[in-house]
Amino acid sequence: MKTNFFVSLGAVFLTLQTQVQLGMRPHLYPYIFIIFSASYMAYNTQIVAAWVYGNQRSGKNMIKEDQDVNRQRLLFILSIVLFFGAILFAKQKIVAVLVPLSIITLCYSFPLRNTKTILFRLREVPLLKVFLISTTWSAVTVLLPTIHSGTEMNQPHVLMMLSERFLLIFAIAIPFDIRDMNTDAMAKLKTVPLIIGKGKALALSNACLLAFIATSLFHFYLNGLTFVLPALIISVGVTVLLINTKTWNTSATYYAMLDGTLIFQGALVCLSYYLNLGVLRV
Repeated sequence: MKTNFFVSLGAVFLTLQTQVQLGMRPHLYPYIFIIFSASYMAYNTQIVAAWVYGNQRSGKNMIKEDQDVNRQRLLFILSIVLFFGAILFAKQKIVAVLVPLSIITLCYSFPLRNTKTILFRLREVPLLKVFLISTTWSAVTVLLPTIHSGTEMNQPHVLMMLSERFLLIFAIAIPFDIRDMNTDAMAKLKTVPLIIGKGKALALSNACLLAFIATSLFHFYLNGLTFVLPALIISVGVTVLLINTKTWNTSATYYAMLDGTLIFQGALVCLSYYLNLGVLRV
């Protein structure tokens, strides 16, 4: 659950980054808490779904066998309460975006239908997992601050941010799929590394990061937001080093560091905003 909290903070910092890229001052508006609680609820939902799904597949009551189940259930319930509590203070347009994304998240985690042999979940569609995660993260961390700022969502500036955010999340998600190759293979999930291999999957991750930097250089130079570029370059450089480490670390710390690159990038962009503001004032 600590990891879920950490990942949810990553969503918050990426949203603050979007505010800066929209020409705003980074600020903890109420919808920021919606994003945090929605992310926290989404990842807790996956844990609960894994329990339920595992019980249905094995015919065993695995939930009762889990010693931490009461704590996990409590945190799951609290995340739901926090999410719907934050929704009460949200704009209708923001809710309109969150509702379909929430439905997709549920369909991703829980079975959509029951056949004679298996229970089918959206995450079991070949190659869909990483694309769905990247699309959802991009929509939440880019579109919600865009709606709040009153900016038109079909502007080239916003569309470019969406594509850049997708590339970033896609690149970081692939190492997690590599980590889960054994369990995904046992579950017969066809993920990117299982289909094209670990080496090609890592190459694809690097290519996405390269495309992210190239697109950002072009995008923010044209929009006059060059002060964010050093932050993006530094953060992506750190991400590249982590992804390409020769000795693959399977510890939770390593993957927490990968998640932390999202916080790192958002924090650097916010810092660059205030440093640039100080220079302009001088």
